[in-house]
Amino acid sequence: MKIITSEMLAMTYNELVEYLLDKYGNVKYDYYTTLEHKSVQKKNSRTSEGLEIHHIDENKYPSLSTREFADKAPYECQKADRLVYANVLEHLLLHIKIDEEDAAIRVENGQRLCLCNIGEIMINIRINDYFAKDSFKNWHENMAKVIRNNFDDYISELVYYLTLCSIYEPDRLLALINGVSQKWDGKINDKVLNALHEKCIDILPIKAGDKIKHKKYGKGVVEKICFFTDKFIVFDAMFEKKGLKNISSNDEFEIIKS
Repeated sequence: MKIITSEMLAMTYNELVEYLLDKYGNVKYDYYTTLEHKSVQKKNSRTSEGLEIHHIDENKYPSLSTREFADKAPYECQKADRLVYANVLEHLLLHIKIDEEDAAIRVENGQRLCLCNIGEIMINIRINDYFAKDSFKNWHENMAKVIRNNFDDYISELVYYLTLCSIYEPDRLLALINGVSQKWDGKINDKVLNALHEKCIDILPIKAGDKIKHKKYGKGVVEKICFFTDKFIVFDAMFEKKGLKNISSNDEFEIIKS
């Protein structure tokens, strides 16, 4: 059964929140047991079902589940009616939607972009760990078990996010593909990276069909992407006078805009 559908990817942040409230029901208690944010309310826990809590107001205040950031935000953000349950893939999508809507506002106001919010990074790393191991000996097993058969959903979610990045920050795309494939230990989850390499060909800053002008070979057309890393792309291009050449994006050339 799919966890992340195309309909969910098309939702706004608020629509996704309402969808999850309807799916899992309301959270009964405030997130912290005291106004000083010293202790998390254990009665809310549904980790046995593979569910965790997302603070709805994290589209305004970051990392509300940590005391350091909770202290800087209104306590109303910790109230039960400002919380929603989600599995880890749904939780990641909530943070992607926060990024998406924040980016649109920043561009409209001429502000500096800041893709990759803290919550998104932490959840992304955790999911890469979940898909790297067969089992866990603690509560993480419940979280991993819920999504274990939904790897394709996860990749679709990441491709959605990377497509967003390709619009706003194309120069960072290669590094971001590598970045969203990292595990907690800093190593790459190769299964995730390989899947993204396969799915992200069409959103690379250079793609098949692009017309280019190379300093040495003149005018040509990109025929296919051979491979790419977090720093450069290697591709085949057919040049009018020099024929087929294997080119690196580190070479001196420009893309001819049609």
